Amino acid sequence: MRLHRVATKICDTVEKFELRAVHQIKQDANQLEWKKIALVIDRLLFWVFTIATFVSASLILFSSPYGPNWETVFN
Repeated sequence: MRLHRVATKICDTVEKFELRAVHQIKQDANQLEWKKIALVIDRLLFWVFTIATFVSASLILFSSPYGPNWETVFN
């Protein structure tokens, strides 16, 4: 009878370990997927920031009242 109890506890422990391992594998896969998504979003936002900075700097530099008057230069 005692051997049966010990064997049952061992089986329960092994099952818990297997469930924990499966859960950990799923969690790792989910974490890797979120890291990939974060990398894509990071690249996208980097390019949005770069383009916005370039456009705003260009607009500021070309609309300066102290620079050349582009209407008289091109006419």
